[in-house]
Amino acid sequence: MIFDKPLRAYKGNGEQTVVIQSHKLSGGRVSKEKMKNILFSLAVSVVVLATVGSSSAARCKRGIQICNVTDDVTGQFTLTEYNGCVQMCCGGKLYDRDAYFQCCGNNERGIPYNDNTQMCCMWQYGNEYVIHNKTQGAWCCGSELFDPAESPGQSCCNSWTNKPAIFSSTTEMCCEGQVGFSGDTAYTSCCGAISYDRRIASCPCHDGQVQIGASELTAACCQNSDGTKAPINTETEGCCNGLVYDNSLQFCCNGLVGEVGTEVCCGDSIASKSANQTGSSCCLLNDGSTVVYDPTQQLCCGGALVDNLGNDAAGQICCNGNVFDTETAGDACCNDVPYFSSDSTCCSGEIQPSVYIYHSCCVNATPLTPTCKHAAGGIVYDNPEIISTITGEIEVSHQTGCCGDFSNDQHCYLTITPQAHAATETSSI
Repeated sequence: MIFDKPLRAYKGNGEQTVVIQSHKLSGGRVSKEKMKNILFSLAVSVVVLATVGSSSAARCKRGIQICNVTDDVTGQFTLTEYNGCVQMCCGGKLYDRDAYFQCCGNNERGIPYNDNTQMCCMWQYGNEYVIHNKTQGAWCCGSELFDPAESPGQSCCNSWTNKPAIFSSTTEMCCEGQVGFSGDTAYTSCCGAISYDRRIASCPCHDGQVQIGASELTAACCQNSDGTKAPINTETEGCCNGLVYDNSLQFCCNGLVGEVGTEVCCGDSIASKSANQTGSSCCLLNDGSTVVYDPTQQLCCGGALVDNLGNDAAGQICCNGNVFDTETAGDACCNDVPYFSSDSTCCSGEIQPSVYIYHSCCVNATPLTPTCKHAAGGIVYDNPEIISTITGEIEVSHQTGCCGDFSNDQHCYLTITPQAHAATETSSI
C-alpha cells in the first residue's frame, strides 16, 4: 500500500481534526507487520476522535441564544442570535469563546476577563465590575482587591445595599454594612448602623438609637403602648407612657407629663396652679372638683381638705373621713377605727390585740387536718416554732398562716399541712 498524502479524520462539525501521517515504503509494498501497525494506529485515532467529540458535545449545551448587542456609536440595542458554544455575550457585546475567557458581570453589564491570570471583583447591587491581576492570597471586597497579608488588621465590611469597604478592625466598626470610627474596638458595640463606646453610651432599645452619657448600667428603654421606643438615662430622666421627661423639672401623672411648680397631678389629670399656691398635691373633692393643697399643712380626707392637728400632716391618718394623729391614735385603719399595727391585727373588721412577735389572722377557719389545731374564726395565733433548715436550731416560723378560709381578711396567708407530716407543723405562703 502506498500513502502519498496524510490521512485526516474530521469531526462532523469540523471542530476537531486527527491527522494520520502517510507511510510510503520503497518498492510500493508494505509488509504484513507494518500494515498491522498502521491499521492499529488508525483504529486508535478513530476512538480518540469519538471520545473527544462526545466530551465536547456533553460540555457544550448552550445552543442558539439571544444577545442584546449595544452599538457603541448610536447606543441602540439589537437582539442578535449567537451560538453559545463558540461565543459568549458579556456587557452587550459578543466575544469568541476561549478556554479561560469568562464574563465579569452579566449579559447586560459586564466585561470579559481571563480567569487564569485575572480576578473579577464586583458589587452587583451597584453594578460595579472591576478586573484585577490575580494575586495569591488576595480576595475581593466588593469591586476592590484586598490582600490581608499586605494590610494586617484590616477586614472587609460587606453589605447588599451599601458598597463593601475595607476597614481597620482595631479602630473602626462595621455596623450593618457601614464603617464608623470607634477609637478602641475593645469597648465598642453596634447599635443598628451606629457604633458606640459602651463606657459612655448605650443602646437600651436595640433599634439604632444611641443614648449618649449613660452607660449600660444606667440606661433604660422607654416604650409606650403603640411600640414607640426612646432611650433614657435613669439617673436624670423618667419614662411616662413612652414620653421621656426631666426628673428635676417634670413629673408623670397617669401617662401625662406635668411641669413642676406650675402643675400638679389630680387623679387621672393634670391641674394648673396659680402663682400664689404653694401646694404640690391635689385633692379630689366630693363635688367632683379639684383643689391644690400643701400636704405639709393639710390632709385630703374623704373628699375634703382638713387642716393638720398641730403636727406635720405627714403624721396623720384618714379613716373614713376622720383624721387621727398617728402618734396617739394609730398608723392603720380597721373598720374606720385607727390602731397600731405593731401590736394589733385587724381580723374581720375587729382589732385583735397581740403580744406575739409574728402574728397572723384566721377567719372562718375549719380544721382540715389534725395538725390544724390552731384554726378558729377571727382569732390571732402565735406562729409556731420550727427547726431551721439552715442552722438546725429552733426558730419562730415567719411563713405560717391560716389553715382555712382567708378570703375576708387581707392579713391571712394560706397554710397547707400535709397529712404525712402531722407530727411537725409546716407552712408555706
